[in-house]
Amino acid sequence: MSLDAKVYLMDEPCSSLDEELKHDVYSYMVDRIRQKGASAIIVTHSEGIAKKFADTIIRVQRGHLNV
Repeated sequence: MSLDAKVYLMDEPCSSLDEELKHDVYSYMVDRIRQKGASAIIVTHSEGIAKKFADTIIRVQRGHLNV
């Protein structure tokens, strides 16, 4: 991760990891981003990951954004 970014954009950053390691990596990333006072847009197909780590969830359904 860039040291001074204000916004991080991540597209499936942990898709190739097993569930336990995926959870650990997301926890680490989200903790660091929050400590820096930064924001992140994280694309995931995992509703569980989104619910656990997101402050806001935006779904794309049929080409439309749903908050």
